[in-house]
Amino acid sequence: MADVTERTVVPIPGRPRGLARLSQCIDYVFWLLYTLLLIRLLLVFFDASSWAGFVRFIRVLTDPFYAPFRGIVPSQTVDGGFTLAMPILIAMVVYGLLHLAIHKLLRVVAYRRTAV
Repeated sequence: MADVTERTVVPIPGRPRGLARLSQCIDYVFWLLYTLLLIRLLLVFFDASSWAGFVRFIRVLTDPFYAPFRGIVPSQTVDGGFTLAMPILIAMVVYGLLHLAIHKLLRVVAYRRTAV
């Protein structure tokens, strides 16, 4: 005998499929952003030449996403002269949380909880 207060998740007809495709597109954009920020982090870590074309290309692509976090905390220098760019790591965490929040919102829109 099922408990009267038991709740189930029921898809709203027609919504999950379209939102699943939207979710895949959002995932792609965020993973691309994570990858670009990781490349920028590695370039800073290894002190890549700021005059190199690839370094400038990555900076141009990531600057709009990195700008809100620039200077939020100082970067740390580790043994061997490597630089750990903490603002880039913070940006990746914040974008990860935003990514998660968007996924949860899409789930709320696609599914509803019903009492059985």
